[in-house]
Amino acid sequence: LRHVSYFITPCVPRSTFSSFLLPLLIEPIQLSVNPADSKNCESYIKYSSQGKIFSDDENINYELDTILNLNIQTIQENRKVALDAIIEVLNQNFPKKPWSKEALKKKLEELSSKDVKGKYSRYCQYIAWYLVKRLNNL
Repeated sequence: LRHVSYFITPCVPRSTFSSFLLPLLIEPIQLSVNPADSKNCESYIKYSSQGKIFSDDENINYELDTILNLNIQTIQENRKVALDAIIEVLNQNFPKKPWSKEALKKKLEELSSKDVKGKYSRYCQYIAWYLVKRLNNL
């Protein structure tokens, strides 16, 4: 906490930090949707082609934008960059012809699997959303 207070001290009086900001750092925030519960989470979360994550539920939208800050410009751009890399690979594998259902399903399977470190690839849900959309249009 000492490091945090140094950064906040010039802007916020120490008494404000102690009485207002400190409880925010300690108390857990209860979210409407548990990101660890993918079945529950996926039913509420949607994406735009520009990399924005959103929900039809106003409370979840507030949490995505304000609490989790998942729609800051950098993150939206990073989602697009990750998707563009997958699109480029698929285009290289299928030059001048449509992507096959098998290739889309294989890529979706890869995105659903964890790497050797036990982690999913970055922005995998956004990429999966796009690939499922493409698959449904075939």
